[in-house]
Amino acid sequence: MKKTLFFMLVFALLLGATTISNAQTLYQVGSRMMDFSIETHDGKTINLYETLKEKELVVVNIWASWCGPCRSEFPYMQDVYEEYSDRIEIIAASCEPSDTERAIGEFADELSLTFPMGRDTANLAYLFQAQYIPTTAIVGKDGRIEYINNGAFTSAESFQNLLDAYLMKKPTVAPSGKEALFDALNASGGEIEFINSSDEYAWPMVVEEKDGRSVVKATNASVPGSYASVKARVYSNAGDVLMVEFKTSSEAMYDLMKICIDHSVVKVFGGEHDWMTYAHPFETEGAHEIEITYVKNMQENMGDDCVWIDSVKVVQAADAVKALSMNPDYPVKDELNVVPTSEKAKKVLIFDSLGTLEYYFGEFEAYVVNDDSVEILAGLTSEIDPEIAFLLCDYDNLTRPIFEIAPDESGFYRESFQLDSMEETGYPYTTVYLFSDPALDPVKTVMFFKDEENLDIMMTLISQDEENPAVWTYEEDLEAGDAEIDDGEWTYTVSFVDENGDPVPGVMAQVCSETVCTVYFSDENGKCAFTLAPDNWEMHLLMIPDGYSGDMESIKQLVPYGEEIEIVLDKN
Repeated sequence: MKKTLFFMLVFALLLGATTISNAQTLYQVGSRMMDFSIETHDGKTINLYETLKEKELVVVNIWASWCGPCRSEFPYMQDVYEEYSDRIEIIAASCEPSDTERAIGEFADELSLTFPMGRDTANLAYLFQAQYIPTTAIVGKDGRIEYINNGAFTSAESFQNLLDAYLMKKPTVAPSGKEALFDALNASGGEIEFINSSDEYAWPMVVEEKDGRSVVKATNASVPGSYASVKARVYSNAGDVLMVEFKTSSEAMYDLMKICIDHSVVKVFGGEHDWMTYAHPFETEGAHEIEITYVKNMQENMGDDCVWIDSVKVVQAADAVKALSMNPDYPVKDELNVVPTSEKAKKVLIFDSLGTLEYYFGEFEAYVVNDDSVEILAGLTSEIDPEIAFLLCDYDNLTRPIFEIAPDESGFYRESFQLDSMEETGYPYTTVYLFSDPALDPVKTVMFFKDEENLDIMMTLISQDEENPAVWTYEEDLEAGDAEIDDGEWTYTVSFVDENGDPVPGVMAQVCSETVCTVYFSDENGKCAFTLAPDNWEMHLLMIPDGYSGDMESIKQLVPYGEEIEIVLDKN
């Protein structure tokens, strides 16, 4: 990942990119695609997310009419498409500017292609960094990119095998009956009725003996992209507790047992857990839907690749404290932190008028460490589940699951990383990412520099604007008034749009420093522009017009030297 980011950073700068802060995010496996529409050669419009409402997968193919490998693979894709068109869609977008709709139509007719084909008006070739064509991507039901392939498929079988790996497979195991589930899952005196899911793609939980216990186990071992499920309906009073006794042996952070109450996931477990109990309180009185699933990703199968459930029961509120005390003890902090422990490490502020680093790394913090390695303390808030959170360092690209790191006495997770340097490895920085979930973007990104010399190298790389070169200062110097930065004015443009990209007028935004606040409204084009003197400005929303909703709690730290910001609101 690091080599790709650094290469793209240097490549963009060599091309003299001057509008990086306004560019779209480049795609890689795991990225969530932005919605797009393409006009097909026969006058139809195909939209990604509308298509995903009907199909399990969308195959995005980037091609050109002059590309021989593209021509050779299309008949194979057509053969498979005819068999799978009820479950998948193929969107073939030509990145050749001279491929007109008429030319694409003639091409499709010549090869008898029936899947949607059109011009790459959504700029997909750029977003996928398609240095070679054809480039093919598999997009899952949630819009995330599951797979990217550079090169042509050489047979229908190779394309079919790829789709089979990502399409959900129907179970081949007979489910256990209600009575068997009742006997296996009820603790002594329990009266909960259990059923297997009615979803045709849900693998059953079946009764077996495990470690001298009568339990149910998930049957979807070694089936990528699958899930097994058992359900129940229970009645509880407010303050009662759901208790589940179980054992897991799976790929940590990825192949997970999920406990759901009323269709919401309340806890996940993965990796190696010997028999243990987890308790979760019911907040309201009434009937509740319980579902316990074992969800597998597309990657490795670790351990026994299975979960076993011994019992599920409801404990009355009078015994709730005792039940909850059996839960794993996860330390919780008020703020999310990833900070170095060394007194030699100093936090730095980087002022970059182009927003280059923010474009490639998102929001980040930075430190000069003055050492060859760094020890960090990670503090997690209650919103982050340690069972699926992990640290990733681009020095070695190894993941460190949080639940495998023993917290110290103060409740921080402590971990050490080696640092890159331009002299030793050819990279002037090392980045540590904290992920709250493997399927999501990092919640914390921290960049470490071995010393000031390596930080200066990075500043040179990103300083393409001669009038406003990128500069840095130590945070403590800025706070003490000992640092000097550009005393000009910074211009910001904030665009408010809905999920369709339409402007939202009448949004009230408040912008504050430590000493002063001011308010701005979006105009009929959904924009508000303002110019500020240098300071640590923060922005949050005060009012959203009727018919829309959005995040009014978060505070955005404005980047020095100005920026263009887009905020998406939900249209009710």
